[in-house]
Amino acid sequence: MKRWIPVVMLAVLPIMIDAQSATPPSQAPAKAPAPLPDMSLKARFLSQYQYVRGNLVKMAEKMPAELYAYQPTPEVKTFAANMAHIIQSNAGQCASASGRPSPYAGQNLEKTLTAKADVVKALTDAFVTCDDVFTKLTDEQLSSGTYEITTTRDGQKIPLKMPYVSSYSSLISHNNEMYGYIAVYMRLKGIVPPSSDHADGK
Repeated sequence: MKRWIPVVMLAVLPIMIDAQSATPPSQAPAKAPAPLPDMSLKARFLSQYQYVRGNLVKMAEKMPAELYAYQPTPEVKTFAANMAHIIQSNAGQCASASGRPSPYAGQNLEKTLTAKADVVKALTDAFVTCDDVFTKLTDEQLSSGTYEITTTRDGQKIPLKMPYVSSYSSLISHNNEMYGYIAVYMRLKGIVPPSSDHADGK
């Protein structure tokens, strides 16, 4: 008798299921496939730009104000001077790509931009200019487009056609290079760089 009871329960349980609520596997609606990520040239460039942009802004905000004058050895730049170099480079390159003069033309920000609040603001402003350039970028520009720049060689100004893809890949790689370089400054002071700080759980 004890061995017969489970067999009866198993036979009865399927009868208790509401037939209308059960959907046979063959009739279950098929799930729509997940959309593929955007792999266009613009999407890839924009993603890489936004990633390093976020790291640099977080870095500027995370570094304590009293360490902006820090330099590991007398031969290297201060933290503030490195950030100023990034600002001047980005602002100049993105302004040139949009057909405008650099807002810092003729200035040496590495010597004048030293306070944390000023650096964070200038960095944000420079990236606003680059944001506009990158969001308006097209696949056609990246594949074959050029824009005109003027360079100085042997004291003479020479007009050149700069490929968009060359200019923007250079900007992204330079920002990544500078981020990796300055991250060492933070490590030497016991501060975790933003790209390695997962305290927020993300």
